[in-house]
Amino acid sequence: MLRYETLFVTVPEITSDEAGRLEKTLGKAVADSKGAVISFDRWGKYHLAYPIRKYDYGVYYLMRFEVDDARKNEVLESLKKLYGVGLNDLIMRNVLVRMHPEGSLEYQRPDSLEEAPKDIDNIMKESKSILRRGRGSRDESRRDDAPRREVAQKAAPQESSPQAPTQEPAKETETVEVKETVTVETESPKE
Repeated sequence: MLRYETLFVTVPEITSDEAGRLEKTLGKAVADSKGAVISFDRWGKYHLAYPIRKYDYGVYYLMRFEVDDARKNEVLESLKKLYGVGLNDLIMRNVLVRMHPEGSLEYQRPDSLEEAPKDIDNIMKESKSILRRGRGSRDESRRDDAPRREVAQKAAPQESSPQAPTQEPAKETETVEVKETVTVETESPKE
């Protein structure tokens, strides 16, 4: 006997009646091919990595089954048809994987949104503030530099020695202009 598992994502507003119909339909497809369903588990509602059919959330299900080697193509084709046509209105994505025949049937899954703590708003606010601090957005860097600039501007007038030389070259530039006029006077007697 070969073992397979299929993980699929349904629309987020799936009802319990539709989920029951889904389990019966997929179980019947496996049973018609002389296979046996090992488990059918509802994992729960999760946030999707990208929108599928304009949905940001989906409900995940995992079904594991066994089938005889001679009937594997029959069951795989019937499941492929069900995913593609028969249950297309409910199932958004699916994956079917062959398992190791002696492998463990245990698995771990993360907590779904339905199992999340009730105080989710506070947790989300805290995580956003932590991300902002760690990421260092441009706005925050400007805000962080602003006090430094103010301190530098306040400290600059107190230090008169560095500013005095910067004012003197401006006076020298004026003096150069005066020298040019003197040069013009010296040129006029040559003529």
